[in-house]
Amino acid sequence: MTSDKIGNKAIIIPRGTKRYFEPRFVTLLPRQTLTWINRDTVPHSLTSGEPENQVTGRVFNTGPISAGSLATVTVGPNIGNIPYFCTLHPSERGTIVVIPKHEESLTNSERLELLDSVFSLNNPSEVHAIRSALERHFDSNTLIRIADPDLLRVHNKILTIVFWDLSGFSAVCESLKAHPVLVVEFLKEYYTHATNIIHKYNGVLDKFIGDGIMAFFGFHSKDGDENKHAVDAVNAAIELKDSFEKTKKEWVDIWKKKIGGDAISIDIKCGINTGYALVGYLPTEKRNEFTAIGTHVNLASRLEGKAIGNQILVSSHTKNKIQDQFNLRTILVKPNEEIKAFEEIHEYYEIVS
Repeated sequence: MTSDKIGNKAIIIPRGTKRYFEPRFVTLLPRQTLTWINRDTVPHSLTSGEPENQVTGRVFNTGPISAGSLATVTVGPNIGNIPYFCTLHPSERGTIVVIPKHEESLTNSERLELLDSVFSLNNPSEVHAIRSALERHFDSNTLIRIADPDLLRVHNKILTIVFWDLSGFSAVCESLKAHPVLVVEFLKEYYTHATNIIHKYNGVLDKFIGDGIMAFFGFHSKDGDENKHAVDAVNAAIELKDSFEKTKKEWVDIWKKKIGGDAISIDIKCGINTGYALVGYLPTEKRNEFTAIGTHVNLASRLEGKAIGNQILVSSHTKNKIQDQFNLRTILVKPNEEIKAFEEIHEYYEIVS
């Protein structure tokens, strides 16, 4: 069972044979109303409290919510956390977090206190799993500074999304198939440099995709700071490009000693776009992930696919935010070479060193 907040509404839908709330936490102001809509095929009955505690239902008890129906609860004036669960499926749990003022008005210390109070209601192993999952995306100092319930729910935010990929890497792998450890060690060094650079510029490491990397910038920026995180993203791309050249030179020398004097060509290419994306922590039945999704994410990926050699390509959305600080070369889209799913785009831009 998932609970996706839409304004002050939550949707109850199934997730295979196992049901749970996703996200587990919904924030409300005192005396605000939350409405659950049952999109599942079976009834649910939500009550405040925890199934291990014999005292339940003191704050609310919806009674059965049949498939296709809804139930509404208005929280009281008290600040705090209201855990709840489904009496018909006790493993399904959620928490309403009643906060004193709008989330954007909270100070960093208030956010941290709020996050800790929410975490304290959960199973310690679950808390550890969530924090461990987030640690791979943020450096430790940033994770502490931005501790925020937003980490636990998907929301819409302007981000600058970056994709990197290695051209020629498949050929390198084929040439070194008898020496896989040399490929693995190269990737480890490349990923380590990339992670450090992404974090240096306040970015979030989303995932490694084979020899590719996805990251985004601006997750913990205020609205109106789009220019800054777009510039951060481009600076990160330039620094990783320079770092990769040094790493490549060292490893090509090592590889040639193993496979002879054959020419080895490998480059890093990059695509960048800025725009709204859905971002947040996505717990699923098989895997938990902190990620960004949406059309603007797809465009960044498409631009990376258009890049050749060591190009860093940016969209017009990003170009408008960085053009005062970087040299750009306009690339016109040729006939029959349109960007898939973005055929209306007629030009994009290369960062020129």
